[in-house]
Amino acid sequence: MREIPFRLIIYIRWLDAVCSNKNVNRRLADILRTPDTEKLICSKLIEMMETTPFYQIKVSHLVNNAVISRSTFYLYFDSIYAVIQKIEDDFIENMPIGSFSVGNSNTKFDPVDLSSELYAGVEYMKQNINTFRVLSGNNGDPSFQSRLMNRSWKLMKNRFTSLSDGSATEKRLVFEYLLGGQWSLIKWWASHENELTTKDVSILIGKLMSQAFNLL
Repeated sequence: MREIPFRLIIYIRWLDAVCSNKNVNRRLADILRTPDTEKLICSKLIEMMETTPFYQIKVSHLVNNAVISRSTFYLYFDSIYAVIQKIEDDFIENMPIGSFSVGNSNTKFDPVDLSSELYAGVEYMKQNINTFRVLSGNNGDPSFQSRLMNRSWKLMKNRFTSLSDGSATEKRLVFEYLLGGQWSLIKWWASHENELTTKDVSILIGKLMSQAFNLL
C-alpha cells in the first residue's frame, strides 16, 4: 500500500480547517451566488404556487422543478418561507410610491391628483399581475395583504392624519375601510385585467379615495 505524501496530508488538514470556518464558508457562498439562480428559484416557486399552496411545497419539490441541487438552493435560502419572503419584499419595495405627503394640511384630496399619483403603482401591478395574483390568492402567504396595506398606511398616514377634521380613530377607520375596498378592487382586476385599462383603474381608485378622505 502506497504511503500518502506528507504534503497531501498537510493540504487535507488545511482544507478541512478552512471548510469548518463559518466565516470562510459564508464568503465562499457569497462568491458562488448569482442573481440568475436566485431569480430562477423565485420564479419557479411562483409557478408552482399557481396550483399548490406554498406551505405544501417542499424544498425537494422546488429544486426538482428548478433542476438545481439542494446545496445550490441553500446557498440562497434556508427555507421555502424565506423564498416567499424574498418575493414579497421585492414586490413591495419595488412598487412606485407617490407624493401623498405633499400639500397643505387643510386641503382635501382631489380625485384627478390622486389618479395621477396612483397610475405608476397601478401600472406596476399590471406589469407584475401574475405575481400579485399568486401572492394574493388562496395558495399565497396570508400575511401578504397586511404587509402591502401597512406599507400604504405608512406612505399616506402623515398626509391623511394632517386633515383638520375628524379624530385620529375616525381617520384610521376610514383609511382601513378604504384599504379594504382598494384591495378587493385590485384583486378583482388581477383576474379581469383586460376589462379595465391601467388609467381606468387609477381614475376609479382616485375617485373612491377622494370620496373616503373627504368624508372627514
